[in-house]
Amino acid sequence: MGRIILILVLAFQALNPVHSQQEFNFTEINRVTYELYQKGAWKELISTGEKALKEGVDYFYLRMRLGIASYETSDYSRAIRHFTRALEFNSTDDTAKEYLYFAYRLYGRDMEAHNISQHFSGSLKSKLPHRRNAVRSFSLNATGSFLQDAGIVDDFSYDGDPETYGFQSVTRNFMYFGASLEHDAGRLLKLTHSPGMLTKSYLLYTRDDAEAELTRDARLSQFQYYVSGRILLGNGAYLIPAVHYLAVRIPYETTVAGRFGRPLLLQQHYFNHDVATSLGLEKYYGKVRPGITAGYSYINRQPQVQGSFSFSWFPYGNLNLYSISDITLSSRLSGDNINGKQIFSQDIGFRVFHWLWAELGGSWGERENFADSRAYLVYNDPMVTRERYTIAIIAPFNGTMELTIHYNYYLKESRFIADSPSGGVPVNPIELNTHKISGGIKWNF
Repeated sequence: MGRIILILVLAFQALNPVHSQQEFNFTEINRVTYELYQKGAWKELISTGEKALKEGVDYFYLRMRLGIASYETSDYSRAIRHFTRALEFNSTDDTAKEYLYFAYRLYGRDMEAHNISQHFSGSLKSKLPHRRNAVRSFSLNATGSFLQDAGIVDDFSYDGDPETYGFQSVTRNFMYFGASLEHDAGRLLKLTHSPGMLTKSYLLYTRDDAEAELTRDARLSQFQYYVSGRILLGNGAYLIPAVHYLAVRIPYETTVAGRFGRPLLLQQHYFNHDVATSLGLEKYYGKVRPGITAGYSYINRQPQVQGSFSFSWFPYGNLNLYSISDITLSSRLSGDNINGKQIFSQDIGFRVFHWLWAELGGSWGERENFADSRAYLVYNDPMVTRERYTIAIIAPFNGTMELTIHYNYYLKESRFIADSPSGGVPVNPIELNTHKISGGIKWNF
């Protein structure tokens, strides 16, 4: 019996220093992080606090200090993580809720900010920005394009089999005017509507019954309507459906027999209807946001399926610098023929000044009868787009208005499209350089 008591006493004495060391670590960490918090030594506080978490020390006030330090250094991704954990310790703390709300907003996750604010107390809600209605923003934009190689249109010639029927076109220029409305449709759904009208001037060469016809200034008009949704699934996950409808109207002249047998020239219209759809899923994991998208389109009577993977990176945990990479695998379905292609795009955005952002981007890969991963850009022009480079300037004013200017350079190729394509080498390829400039104004509510 005496031996058992002695063993228990020795065991207690052996464990007691460990307990004392843990208590000392907690006390020391609490003291040091509090002093650093009072001094506003945010970077040192973050370094010390993160080390403490790795050692297993975790409590409400440590998370609050780390969250505030992260917020003050504009690392909103880290701040969200710490304030979320702080609320797991104390779900009633209004300070943590308020900080978390603004961290979500400043990180571009305003739907999550709005969602958590629905559970705030009346006094806390009164301190937050408030929208009087469900409308988030309204914008107007205009786009114009021009062909750098205008001489190609003037000196166009066909270098192919004269017995092959089909057509070839070269876009000279186009003008586009559109609007966009963004609004809430419930607590977990945001919708964006974008109608627009495009008019285009182009060269059209056709061969039919061994006869050729060349129209250097053919014209068409196109009405388009884009709608997309953003559904908050929870924990930084979003479901993103989208539909893009385009109605193309092409005028043409035809001769009919008129009164007393006289020929009468009438102008009629040919209509073509294109549609592109997509369904995406993306989720925030700290400073990264991966996403996948599946899409189906029917453009110029060509059905196509595609899959995309995107990866967004916010290295500083805020919107001052970001990178968005996207790779798309598309397959055009034409009978038993499946033509697979890969398109890669890369965009980088950064804050130049407090009042100015810039974006640089590019994409590579052949796009023909193609829609991008969110179905927003639809390439229904018969020309093939091979490369795209873009520069954008975004200037917000007082948080209520934004001015945007985009410049795009496209490397394209015009090809003869035969009625009965046999595949293989493109017929009569012509390389073209196209420039596009667009500007817009946006009001935020």
